[in-house]
Amino acid sequence: MRTLDNRNAILLIRGEAPVIDAKYPLEKHPNIKFTEDGGAKPYVHIPGLDYSLDDLDFPVDSLDDIEIIELEETP
Repeated sequence: MRTLDNRNAILLIRGEAPVIDAKYPLEKHPNIKFTEDGGAKPYVHIPGLDYSLDDLDFPVDSLDDIEIIELEETP
């Protein structure tokens, strides 16, 4: 077993050979300012946007109330 220099990393992808490459300095990334490490506020996920409908917006008492329109097939 041997040690790896701290400036390098091993990337393991299933089905591929391992890759040893230099680590990317995150502090030099142009978008670091949008992260908490770059001074931005931490991201808070707020669940609650629900676009689903509970039910139809009109009552359906029987299938006779529904008109089924079949599309004509084009050649």
